[in-house]
Order: sequence, then C-alpha cells, then structure tokens
Amino acid sequence: FFLPILHYIYFFDSLGGVVLGGSVILIFLYLLRFNTLPKISINIKGVGLIVFFLMHSFICFATNNIDVVRLLSSIVVFCYVLYSSFSCYKMLMKCDSIKFHHFINILYYIFILLFVYSVFFPSFLTDVHHKPIFPYNEPSHFCLFFGPIMYYKLVMSNGNARVFFAILSILIAIISQNLIIILSTVLIFGFLNRRNFIILFAVLFVGGSILLKNEYFNSRLNISKETDNISVLAFIQGWDFAINHLLKTNFFGIGFQQLGFVPIETETSVQIESLIGGKLNDKDGSFIASKIISEFGFFGIVLILYYLIFLLKCLKVLSKFKIPNYSDSIMVFCCCSFFSFFVEIFIRGLGYFTPTAFLFFMSLFYLINDKRFAILLRSNNKNAFN
Repeated sequence: FFLPILHYIYFFDSLGGVVLGGSVILIFLYLLRFNTLPKISINIKGVGLIVFFLMHSFICFATNNIDVVRLLSSIVVFCYVLYSSFSCYKMLMKCDSIKFHHFINILYYIFILLFVYSVFFPSFLTDVHHKPIFPYNEPSHFCLFFGPIMYYKLVMSNGNARVFFAILSILIAIISQNLIIILSTVLIFGFLNRRNFIILFAVLFVGGSILLKNEYFNSRLNISKETDNISVLAFIQGWDFAINHLLKTNFFGIGFQQLGFVPIETETSVQIESLIGGKLNDKDGSFIASKIISEFGFFGIVLILYYLIFLLKCLKVLSKFKIPNYSDSIMVFCCCSFFSFFVEIFIRGLGYFTPTAFLFFMSLFYLINDKRFAILLRSNNKNAFN
C-alpha cells in the first residue's frame, strides 16, 4: 500500500517497478517465515490459459511488427507477479481473521491521516506532481489504493456508522476533487442499502446534487469529444483505441503489452496532443478494459465478461453480510478488492503491473479456493453470515 513512495520520489519511473520490488520482498519474507517457497499445482485450465497466452503472442509476433523484447520481458514479469500474489494468498490462508480486521482498520485511519496531512501540509515535489496526496502522485492514485479499504470499512459497519463513513468518503472526494471516490462510495453504499429506500434515495440525491452543481465534477460528467477536459478526452480515447485495434486486427488484438507500440492515431488522440503538446495514456489506454480489448481482441472481451460474472458472485456474497462478522474479514476484503478493480477496468487504470492489480490477483486466488465463499454462493439464506 505504501511502496508507491518509491514511485513518488522517482526511485522507480513506474508502478511496475514498485510491484516488482514489492514482490521480491514478499517472496523473501515468505521464505524467511516458512523456510520454503509456495508450490503451485497446475490444473488443466491453468495449462490451457498459459498455452493460449503463448500462442496468441506468437501469432501476433508472426503477423504484426511488435516489440518482441517488451513482449517477452512482460510475460516474465507477469508470471512472477502472479506467483508472488499466489504467495500472498498462501500467507492470507494462515492469517488470523480478527487480527486481519484490526490491521485493515489501522490502514483505513492511516489513509485518513495521510489525506488530512496532505491538505494542511502540502507534500514535497508538488511542483512536479499534480495535486499529490503523499505518497501518491495524484488523487486518482490515492483513490485506487484507498478503494478496497474504504469499501471494507463500509461493509463491516452498519447503521449510523456506515452513513458516517460514507459521508467522510464523499467529503474526501470533494476536497480532493476526485470524481472516482464519489462514484465508488455512492455505488457500494447504494448496493449495501438498496432495500432501505429512504437512505438510498437521500445518498443518491445528495451525491447527484454535488456532481451536477460543482463545475469541476460536472465537466468530467460531460462525456463528449467537444470538451477540452483532458480526463474526459483520455477516457474517450481509451474506447477509441479498443474499437480501432479491434477492427484493424479482425478482433484478434495487437498482442500483450503492445498498446502504444503498434502505431495508431484517432481523432481524440490528435485532439489531446494538440491540447497538451504530447501523447497521454497511449500505453495504458486510460483504463484496463481498453488495454485488454486492444491487445487481446475478442478474447479480451471474454476475459472482461468473466470478470463481471465473478464480480456478481462477490456482490451476492456481500449482500448477505448484515451484521459484522470478523471471522470472515479476509474473504470480505478480497471481495472488496475484486469490486474495487472495477474502477481500474472501466474508469481509470494504470496498467497490468500495479499494486492494486497485485491485490486483485491475490483476491482472486483466495476467493476461488475459499470453501466459505463457495458455501455462501450456494446458500439461499439472506442472513447466511450471522
């Protein structure tokens, strides 16, 4: 959560370096604690996925002019990050749920303190970072890291406490001028309280009023190519990339990690370049769905559909959580991390190699292997957590 300070002070030039460095530390700690490395049992689905991944990359190499060094190095890094997230999942399996709950609670208040500190005492390097919230380069980065913890706090609270923490999140969003936090808070709070019409209506009304009356937020909700708002144009550019690469490759994709290296020019990218004098998010596509669809074509669309199906399962489990049950804290956090990744996939993403992507893979490993999660999915009892 806090290794991005190495990106903030330019020790690493991207969050990919942060993830790789953090993964090395994590593997070392695992080895130190258990005197062995975690063993992965490869099943048929896993082998099939690896074979498809390699075949797709080979075909892209044979049919397109792609950056082979970037392709091969990215595959190696991706496999290592997957292995380290698997190691973290193994650690979670041995973790005490009550202690884990207290740990996430501490993290939540650390994030609140970091935000308050950044408001009253602007961090160093503010001249090179856009409205940084130390140790994150900008508010959107802070939001992506804070997201899973914020969702967890809302799920594990009830009654007035849940309302208080939702209001606190919206206040943070207003002060930091971050639309993602408002949308995320309203989304998860509305889902958790969807049966309480009065509370839900009040939150939606207040949230909608803030967005529509505030010029800053309103400008970001105007999804149009006629705007000069860079954030909106970057979002539209992401879909332009996905659609254009789909059509140009006959729905096959340009290859893993090739976005930004296979030449493409869209109306929006030209407009952005004229406004800022250079390219923007040409390698990460602004959000992960753009990158996945551009690079894997039809198969990328299938992957995103699988994510949405599993997300519905996570939401189904969270919907049964009526009274805080700390013995399920790890599972709830993993569901929240899975839900939080929705923002990176469809709204604002930083690429495949980020600490939040690491959390996503760790959560996926945990949930697909957690018997309690499977039992709750099959249960028709709305109060199955109690």
